[in-house]
Amino acid sequence: MAEEFLAQLPRVRRGILDHEDQRCPICLEEYGTTPSSRGVIERAVILPCGHIMGSECISIWLSPPANGHGGNNTCPMCRQVLFVAAPRVPRYPLAEHMRIHTVLTNECASACEMLELNRGPDVRRLSRWIANQYHDIVRLDWADGDDRNPHAVAAASVYMASHLLGDARSLEVISRCVTVGEREITRAYILLYIYRRRIVERFPLEMLEGDGAGLGRIDEVLPLIALGRGFY
Repeated sequence: MAEEFLAQLPRVRRGILDHEDQRCPICLEEYGTTPSSRGVIERAVILPCGHIMGSECISIWLSPPANGHGGNNTCPMCRQVLFVAAPRVPRYPLAEHMRIHTVLTNECASACEMLELNRGPDVRRLSRWIANQYHDIVRLDWADGDDRNPHAVAAASVYMASHLLGDARSLEVISRCVTVGEREITRAYILLYIYRRRIVERFPLEMLEGDGAGLGRIDEVLPLIALGRGFY
């Protein structure tokens, strides 16, 4: 949006500027003479609010964030809103995204092994699928106590998978096998439950065959839990 706005800004000829308006009020350089640090000569432009300033300075002020600068949508002089700002999308490096996928896979496998489930391989495979699909939907992070913490999500995924496959384990039992507490797992499971339909839509059907719940009975099998009180 900043680029579109900047492209439409009218330039002001130096000849019609008053003597005191011959310099950019931001960098104090005279218009049309001194190149900026990026090698661009500043031209005088006028904003909708009536303020006149250098084209390069206002471009830096309005442009999307880079190294902590820019990304504004107001006049730097009077703060009048110039255009509706686009929502900022947080940077999320691919390497970090993939690292969390690895953590989820390992955590699910470790918990399933310690729980000695009757359908261990199936629960491990399904819980890993649930956790990683959920990560792709909401993008997990490492905030302590957060319901998107990968360790809590992995444990909650094991809890969900064990119920779906008819080899259910309680939150209390699972919490003894992982590095997060029962409350953290409960918080993560509540969000998993909310997204259950989106996750279920991606299930390979063969994962729920046999003794599992089946796609049609998922709401009957998965526990509905509220913080402070649960049925498991």
